[in-house]
Amino acid sequence: MLKFTCDRQTFYTAITHVAKGVSQKSTIPALERLKLRLDHDNLELTGYDLEFGIQRSIEVESDCSGEFVILPRLLSEAVRRFSGDVVTMEVDDNYVVKLFCDATEFQISAMSSEEYPALPSLDLAAGMQIEQPWSRLPRSRRSLLLWRKLPLRLPLLRRKSARQNRC
Repeated sequence: MLKFTCDRQTFYTAITHVAKGVSQKSTIPALERLKLRLDHDNLELTGYDLEFGIQRSIEVESDCSGEFVILPRLLSEAVRRFSGDVVTMEVDDNYVVKLFCDATEFQISAMSSEEYPALPSLDLAAGMQIEQPWSRLPRSRRSLLLWRKLPLRLPLLRRKSARQNRC
């Protein structure tokens, strides 16, 4: 059994952020869900559709470790409707998720994360450079880059005031 406690607003923000990477329709049912991996005081949320993935970690209070997948819409709605500041989540061996906050309780079904594919790993210690040919940049971007590189030196034009026109 997994159990953790965390700040409601932090948890809700992480869910809505990571849910953008979840596939709407997929031949792999696990990809239509968020993956939650608990490793003691760290909860890692992952949304992935085999092309685009988002991963985010938040601090929680827990002594447990494990992982499961859950529908993001149901989870975010449940957490959003809570009125308290602290959320407690319990997941039993049958993947029944119970969420508690103050006097409110939600129960949602989850699934095993066995079918959930791993995100590709990147070594970003040395940095990353993406090159794009000049011709592929949109015209608005090209002109913006040119404008930033070249100093803007235009003569200031002044309108003659009505007094100057009369004389």
